[in-house]
Amino acid sequence: MQTETIKSLPDLTAYIMTKNEEHCIARCIQALSWCPKIVVADTGSSDKTKEIAKSLGCDVIEGTL
Repeated sequence: MQTETIKSLPDLTAYIMTKNEEHCIARCIQALSWCPKIVVADTGSSDKTKEIAKSLGCDVIEGTL
């Protein structure tokens, strides 16, 4: 099996679904720092999850399940 170095990942998006995850969302996003785009789908957080994700450069969408 051959492996190749990936020079760019323009079509890759990480998707994180959250609700009240301010205690761990930053670590999760940082673990995905290799990914070109991160989308956080928040399902009604009452804490600072959305603000933290936005401050780390993520696209944040809001909705409910």
